[in-house]
Amino acid sequence: MAPGFSVCRLRAASLALTAATLLLTAACAQILESRYKSSDAATQFFATGYEHIAERYIEPVPIDRLAIDGLKGLETLEPAISVRRTDGLVRLVLNDAVVAEFAAPGDSDPEAWASLTVAALKASRVASPSLKDAAVEDLYEAMFDRIMSGLDQHSRYASAEAAQKQRAAREGFGGIGIRLRMTEHAAEVLSVLPDTPAARAGLQIHDRITHIDHTPVAGLTIGQVIKWLRGPVDTKVHLGLRREGQADPLEVWLKRARIVPPSVSYRPDGNIAYIRVMSFNRQTAPDLAQALAKARREIGEEIQGVILDLRGNPGGLLDQAVDVSDIFLARGQIVATRGRHPDSVQLYEASDPDLAVGLSLVVLIDGRSASAAEIVAAALQDRGRAVIIGTNSYGKGTVQTVLRMPNDGELVLTWSRIYAPSGYALHHLGILPNICTSGVVDNAADLIETVREGRMEMSEMTARWRSIEFPDDFTIDVLRAACPSESSNPDIDLEVAERLLVDQALYHRVLVLSRPEVATR
Repeated sequence: MAPGFSVCRLRAASLALTAATLLLTAACAQILESRYKSSDAATQFFATGYEHIAERYIEPVPIDRLAIDGLKGLETLEPAISVRRTDGLVRLVLNDAVVAEFAAPGDSDPEAWASLTVAALKASRVASPSLKDAAVEDLYEAMFDRIMSGLDQHSRYASAEAAQKQRAAREGFGGIGIRLRMTEHAAEVLSVLPDTPAARAGLQIHDRITHIDHTPVAGLTIGQVIKWLRGPVDTKVHLGLRREGQADPLEVWLKRARIVPPSVSYRPDGNIAYIRVMSFNRQTAPDLAQALAKARREIGEEIQGVILDLRGNPGGLLDQAVDVSDIFLARGQIVATRGRHPDSVQLYEASDPDLAVGLSLVVLIDGRSASAAEIVAAALQDRGRAVIIGTNSYGKGTVQTVLRMPNDGELVLTWSRIYAPSGYALHHLGILPNICTSGVVDNAADLIETVREGRMEMSEMTARWRSIEFPDDFTIDVLRAACPSESSNPDIDLEVAERLLVDQALYHRVLVLSRPEVATR
């Protein structure tokens, strides 16, 4: 008998045994006869998930709650089914009739609860045709979606397919380096990333891919084409192309390489370097360092400063947020993280040199700047290295660890809180700009004059912001009301930043007032 429960009884709605009840009885007997084995894929899957959450989630969570929540997730696929726990028993109910019940194991035994979960899942699939017909991955997803929804909004489960896409966004993928759109008979190239197999092979915008490995692409979806183009690094792919102005088709062999989606863009803005960071993946910090070096070469000694645009940036990898901050800092704390698991308690500090060599720096944020973007903004603000312009950021002040599951899916699990160098927790609070553009839709010149005349003095509010480690919801609402994350003209942020960098005296005055040692006086 499987460990953790000793009773598996089936009950009919009436004394008469119907064919369905007999079938269910046979299924339950089979469940009882099976023993827990470590090689059982389903049991391994649930045991791994329960262990990960119990050990690493930022708050303690009883394993029995996880298992019961997971079984309740079946309700999304079969509304008539429910799970009840009473008198030391876990009962599986379909249409108000108890169809199976199991003795509840100890609250902290992940393998026993995983074994019960699998047994209950098997019984439910026999009892419900809709669950029987459901794909296994759909069952897993429904169950873990319910489990993770009981934790917090940032913890989630990703199926094997979804996890593969997320890993590609974070770490890159084997590909050729193009963006596509589907036409009636071909896949049209929209852009070619530099220094990629596609660029080296001479692919051009508006080239039409008609064949991949000698197979026509007509009739395929964009997802199918992308799947065919991607593959292990260093493997080859053959393309058949049509190019405007050439009558004959072209044939090209390419060797796939590691492609990391670009997250950094740069352009000169007069004598100012404008650098936008869209997200934080494994290539963000190196690409930002290259953009900064390019700006210094192109603009030269006349460079007046850098605008780092983090608006709309949803975040990404923690280590890249640390490395991006380190590009502009020579010393001092960047960020601290603290959670329940020992490995989640970390302190990250900057090291020489400041690659921007002290250039004046403005950071743009808005209500969609989150997570890693907020780490950068808080570090540069608290270290007195940058003036922050825009509105309150999103306030996602937690770190998620990504844990691989036996089915190649992933658990994205909140496991630590983020603390700015001055000591406040970012979660729900976010970053308060030094110059607030909330609600401003035009006339950046007037806003700059307001700052110059001292009528937008944020140092007192900044001091309050930094003084409370764990503010309650009311306090958070009061603080965030100082610069709400409402819509404004994005051009205003940029124009205010440009005017501030041109007026270096005003820039340094605002910069000094934002430092913790000044703001807390």
